[in-house]
Amino acid sequence: GVRQPKRAGRVKRDLVTDMRRFSVILRVARAALPGGARAFRTACARPAFAKELCLGNFQKEEVFPYPQISNEELKEINQLVGPVEKFFSEEVDSKKIDQDAKIPQETLNGLKNLGLFGMQIPEEYGGLGLSNTMYARLGEITSQDGAIAVTLAAHQAIGLKGILIAGTEEQKKKYLPKLASGEHIAAFCLTEPGSGSDAASIQTRATLSEDGKSFILNGSKIWISNGGIADIFTVFARTEVVDKDGATKDKITAFIVERAFGGITNGKPEDKLGIRGSNSKTHIKSEDAELVF
Repeated sequence: GVRQPKRAGRVKRDLVTDMRRFSVILRVARAALPGGARAFRTACARPAFAKELCLGNFQKEEVFPYPQISNEELKEINQLVGPVEKFFSEEVDSKKIDQDAKIPQETLNGLKNLGLFGMQIPEEYGGLGLSNTMYARLGEITSQDGAIAVTLAAHQAIGLKGILIAGTEEQKKKYLPKLASGEHIAAFCLTEPGSGSDAASIQTRATLSEDGKSFILNGSKIWISNGGIADIFTVFARTEVVDKDGATKDKITAFIVERAFGGITNGKPEDKLGIRGSNSKTHIKSEDAELVF
């Protein structure tokens, strides 16, 4: 019984000695590093904000100070807010839109004239080039009508977003001006009858043509907002890709698909609650649609 504390004390002293030795070795190793080399990281990685929030730890330094809008930006947004508020209070009949399950063409034309189909598209491509703050401010107004809010969001928040953030300069110049003006409307096609939140299980397939100049697209998508009125679709499909080891694997690729390509058909509109005026199709089918690149 009397030996146990001595053994525990000896183990503790040995552990402290080992830690000191390691500290010396670490300092020597750091001193030996050439200039500009990456040092060893001994501190914990920066904690993830969302994880810490779920654990009850609010990392206020991650969100404060709250971003302030500049005077120039404030002046610009105030110039836009007035006409948009006036249009929605005088020209938008939300009751009729919901009863008819359709946004009247004159209302769509008014939205286009205000530039609301190109809120975040850069000015060089014909859009308003708004920041996220300014976009959110106008969203407070456009959301007064649910159908209009869905139509505009499906168009630019997802429909054309891929072109905006990952498109080539040639693609941006070709598509964004007409999308910004509302001459063309965009839709986002991911969900399928057998694939909802599990996007990796989609079955739509794009096959490279024999001459290697185009892809042939076949498959079905469902619940596509703007599906019946869109001219440009961002469509996700499986493609065969040869990896660096020479093995052929299935990868998911996003394609820009024009309705004008042909082979694109859609089913009846989905009747929804509260946003009946937004155009959502239960079924969009691509059958041997040829995508030339």
